[in-house]
Amino acid sequence: KPIPYPKWYPKTIIANGYKPCCPQLDINGQPHGQEDCLHLNVFVPLANIPSSSIGRRFPVMVYIQGESFENGDAALYGPEYFLDWDVIIVTFNYRLGVLGFLSTGDEHGTGNWGLYDQLLVLRWIRDHIESFGGDPNQVTLFGQGAGASSAILHLISPLSTGLFNRVIAQSGSPLCSWSMEHNAGSVAIELARKIGCPIRRGNGELIECLRRVKLAVLLKEQQQGKIFGEYPHQFVPVVEEVGVAHERLVPNEPRRLISHGHYRRIPLMMGYNKDETAFLYPLILNKQMIGDQIGNLRKYLEEKLLPRFIRATIRFGGGKNAEFEMIGNNARRITIKDYEQSIQQNILFKYFNFLNSKNYPEMAVRFVNMSTDALYGSCIDETLRLYSAAATSSNQNLNVMNHFLSLPFTNITYKYVFGYRGRNSMLNLILPGNHHRQLYNDGGLMWWPNNNNQEFDPTTNAVCHGDELFYLFNLKFSTRKPQDNRDTLIQRRLLHLWTDFAKHGY
Repeated sequence: KPIPYPKWYPKTIIANGYKPCCPQLDINGQPHGQEDCLHLNVFVPLANIPSSSIGRRFPVMVYIQGESFENGDAALYGPEYFLDWDVIIVTFNYRLGVLGFLSTGDEHGTGNWGLYDQLLVLRWIRDHIESFGGDPNQVTLFGQGAGASSAILHLISPLSTGLFNRVIAQSGSPLCSWSMEHNAGSVAIELARKIGCPIRRGNGELIECLRRVKLAVLLKEQQQGKIFGEYPHQFVPVVEEVGVAHERLVPNEPRRLISHGHYRRIPLMMGYNKDETAFLYPLILNKQMIGDQIGNLRKYLEEKLLPRFIRATIRFGGGKNAEFEMIGNNARRITIKDYEQSIQQNILFKYFNFLNSKNYPEMAVRFVNMSTDALYGSCIDETLRLYSAAATSSNQNLNVMNHFLSLPFTNITYKYVFGYRGRNSMLNLILPGNHHRQLYNDGGLMWWPNNNNQEFDPTTNAVCHGDELFYLFNLKFSTRKPQDNRDTLIQRRLLHLWTDFAKHGY
């Protein structure tokens, strides 16, 4: 686990630049970053402090970056837009991927190192933010994607009590299937096997062997388990099984903790974007992926697309050979394969019924609707329902967090859906250029005419995962375009909503 930096007084540290990000693979699949990466950045709106308000304390907004627990760099998130609204912004790096979330499920590798990095940042803010003009009693924790899931985990963790007062969770929750690993021990063993570390001499020796492996090898090997695009994300948070419950950051299943009322009663705002999984368009419309099934859409769905998606994104407990008890009138024990097939049939009926057998663009739009519901909408809605219900529990096995229930907090709950497509989108990183014709024709993607015999591009109006970040942060992306008047209006509204929530909780 991370340890606080030793006191440096009376030495002066020049802190006017960003430090390297934590080790990860760049967009070209090459390792970059440094292991000495646990640094935070504090941005203060000093120019907005009038002479009569010396001693005024600003609300603090702490941002946890996302990117699937595998990538991320605090230097990409410029704070300038927020500073105009009289709040302090804190960004930081935390350990990612195998270095941040490898777990053997026992004392040799308890996992969640990246979450403990986040916890240390929150404790630092509690102890030191007053020195920067911040109010330690008015801290809002917000994050996107994996950062949103992390924020909710801190909300329900006994270790994070009293470190923040509000939460904004953008497009993520620990109830989402991609955000927690239930077979972490098996994942660690498979990684060790591929690298050549012993897997039959105990987890202690396994961990020691992995520590001797070159970092570049570890980073590249963690990508080898992908089945469908970037899924599954294997090195993610886990339920900690070792140690005293109240000393563990994630002491039990998040759904169980929330459903029993085991969370801090503070204002929560959660939501997601209209077409979260639009980043999958280049995958599901890929000529190579479709292959010889170009004329048989139903076969493509049933034999290739849906099986890969379900296998990559649905998380199961108990390993490959586990059986599950189906609840209902005809309860029976079924295998994972049976369960996957049941899910597939339900998906086909709900989302792809009465679909023209050759209408691939419509299929792609429906697939994005389905996967957005499956990976974001359903789990975020469930989190909000459980949280707003303010359930209490007398379950003695979960009394680790019962002390939360007596705290004088209010669980005001808000939901949003972001549906504005402006000039900037994360899709521009995947489909660069003002027009997609060349990439579609030469890059292996497919165009189809619509009813007016005009080319139909399903990505044109999609609001992708992370698109709202262009309006909250001065993102340091080379593809960023200047905003038009509508973009500026949406940006002001979003910043007003976010900062008002940070200041007032509504």
